[in-house]
Amino acid sequence: MPNEVTYNVLIEGYCRDGNMVKAFELFSEMVGKGLVPDTYTYRPLISGLCSVGVVSEAKEFMDGLHRDQHKLNEMCYSALLHGYCKEGKIEDALSACRDMVERGIDMDLVCYGILIDGTLKQHDTRRLLSLLKEMNDQGLSPDNVMYTSMIDANRKTGNLMEAFELWDIMIGEGCTPNVVTYTAMINGLCKAGFIDKAELLCKEMLGSNLLTNQITYGCFINRLTKEGNMEKAVELHNTIVTGVLANTVT
Repeated sequence: MPNEVTYNVLIEGYCRDGNMVKAFELFSEMVGKGLVPDTYTYRPLISGLCSVGVVSEAKEFMDGLHRDQHKLNEMCYSALLHGYCKEGKIEDALSACRDMVERGIDMDLVCYGILIDGTLKQHDTRRLLSLLKEMNDQGLSPDNVMYTSMIDANRKTGNLMEAFELWDIMIGEGCTPNVVTYTAMINGLCKAGFIDKAELLCKEMLGSNLLTNQITYGCFINRLTKEGNMEKAVELHNTIVTGVLANTVT
């Protein structure tokens, strides 16, 4: 006799395959047999609806569950947020966050991470900083992976000032930059022609006992060769660790 766990596994499988008709048939069958769905049932259904491009139906499904006093959690909402952000509907995502909080469900790092990723894709620095402040007010802090993705996204669009602002916030929060974070900043500075500042940052990186890699050196060499400064490029190339070839950085 199938139980809740069995149905949850089957429902999730159909949701992953995008067969939402069959997934909801099983959901109805489950309820009809008197079995009790939970968040492990709801989350894949919500995620599945979003994946097939009907985020509005996912929202309606969640609203119906709430009206019927079924408990949802942050995993269910993160699935909805991901659906909205994937479609670039940040305002709808923020509205869903407000509903979430009003219903007594706290935002977690996963939810904020999804919002930050969606905001980065829209290059909305003001909203990004607002989200960081909101996180801080909630006692949540991004890790160096989240900060690095924010810094790298800004440097790729040439927003070095915003990248440095995020860098300062990161340091102020006591979050230590890693090799990838430093390299993202160095890459941005090199591409903008600020070789001297990039060298200072590289020295700071080495002073933090972090080892540079071929990508870090590649940032410098690419810029120096573009400027025609072959002497310095060759000199730098000769300092690269034996056996490591410099890669072209995009």
